[in-house]
Amino acid sequence: MAIEERLASLEAEVAKIQAQLNGDRPGVVGRTRPDFLDNYTRRSANSPLFGEVAAAVAAEREREREGAQRAADDQG
Repeated sequence: MAIEERLASLEAEVAKIQAQLNGDRPGVVGRTRPDFLDNYTRRSANSPLFGEVAAAVAAEREREREGAQRAADDQG
């Protein structure tokens, strides 16, 4: 098999795989579906740990805000 034939075969296979990953939807690049975030957040929200993680993230953000405010007060 000539190199050109092998290259054409590989290109065709890559195109087929890309079409499968994109769900044959033109204009969609990559493998992330448009409803990915909806599905992901719905699944995560049903997790028993979701509320615990969300509370921990919110508490950390608040600590960071307070620290930034204290630093600004100390400088000003």
